Amino acid sequence: MSLRKDHQISHHPKTTFAGQLVCPHCQTAFPLTWRRYWSAPWGNYRCPKCRQMFHPITIFLPWVIIVIIVGMTLVGIVSALFGA
Repeated sequence: MSLRKDHQISHHPKTTFAGQLVCPHCQTAFPLTWRRYWSAPWGNYRCPKCRQMFHPITIFLPWVIIVIIVGMTLVGIVSALFGA
């Protein structure tokens, strides 16, 4: 079995200062301008260097799902205990 030698810093896009994004494929930082923001309404941005598409919001998706599940569970428990 061979081990992977090409370790990347992260597979997820990161935000840097002043609204800059970092491409998860080539690690190029580029600014999120209004033109890019409005041309990609669902957040599918294209890296200007490697031309690959990525979606920065996928970093937060698991946390959003967990918060919604926990919140709905707590609401259900509270309404079952105190509701009539």
